Amino acid sequence: MLKQKLKRNIPTLIYLVTLYIAYQILTTIITVFTDQTILKMAKESPSGFIVLFGGFYFLYIILAVGVLYSGHILSKQDGHYELSLLILNILSTFTTLTTIILKFSGAQMPAPLLPITFFIILTTISLATTSKLLQMRANRLAKAN
Repeated sequence: MLKQKLKRNIPTLIYLVTLYIAYQILTTIITVFTDQTILKMAKESPSGFIVLFGGFYFLYIILAVGVLYSGHILSKQDGHYELSLLILNILSTFTTLTTIILKFSGAQMPAPLLPITFFIILTTISLATTSKLLQMRANRLAKAN
């Protein structure tokens, strides 16, 4: 009986571990790029910051999508994150526009706004990419059958 319960719950455990790994990667990126040293570098050398951030951004996307996609497949989850993406797109637009408006108005930006915006945008792009890959996989499997 224990073996049967464990076997039934392993996919959920696999998926939770992959979500945790993706979260840890994301929080590391946010911590690095909201640090005052990096923000000072961005102000002094925008092109250097763009190159550095671009490298980390694409590395994060590759790692996060790989982790989410493999976790989804290994745990035999269904769906394509449609509802999550709907909510994240609304939040992403709100936080991004709020950040831009505050920046250009010269207002003092609340400290948590930048990390929250990073988190929402990076999570949205990771889930959107994973969702598209899962849809392509489902279409490919449907055609094969």
